Formats: sequence, C-alpha cells, structure tokens
Amino acid sequence: MKRYLLDTSILSAYLRGRPKVVALVEPWILNDEAATSILVYGEIIEYLRSFADFAQRKTDLQKARKAAVA
Repeated sequence: MKRYLLDTSILSAYLRGRPKVVALVEPWILNDEAATSILVYGEIIEYLRSFADFAQRKTDLQKARKAAVA
C-alpha cells in the first residue's frame, strides 16, 4: 500500500474544497493512505484562525482527524 504525507498547501486546498485537489486526495483519505504531521496540523489551525467561523472549522477538522484515527 502506498502512503502519502500531506503538506500544508495541499491540505489547506483540500479543506477549501478545491475540486482538483479533492479529486486527488479524497481516495487517499478514504483508503487510509494519507497522513500529515503535527507541524502541518498546527499550521492548518493557524490558517483556520483567519476565518470568522474558526470554531466550526476547527471542530470539523478535529472530527475528520478522529474519524481518520478510528
């Protein structure tokens, strides 16, 4: 099985719903082939702080992370 380490730029594009990135990354996530680092997670949290709905976005990210770990 291949494994993919997602960096900040591709992960943020995925979270913004960019169609080409979603099409590329979604299968990796669904097949449990994608991962990221705690550093990237922290960078994404800082990026999400720039949005007015930060609390909801952070909750959504944490739910996705828990689902990926389970």
